[in-house]
Amino acid sequence: MLPAAVLCDPLQARQRVNLIVTRLSKQVERAHLEEAGRGSQGGGRAAASPARWWLTARRLC
Repeated sequence: MLPAAVLCDPLQARQRVNLIVTRLSKQVERAHLEEAGRGSQGGGRAAASPARWWLTARRLC
């Protein structure tokens, strides 16, 4: 649970959300690169696909 001060201060709340989104994004990117490394030919290009990135994000969440 977030401290009351964070809930009351919009700037701190936004910074907290940005931090969470950044961390999740890094986790998704890392998992995505691992999947691309295990893929068949052209796996490196699969990591750049937005649809593929979204599927990886949904799987992690």
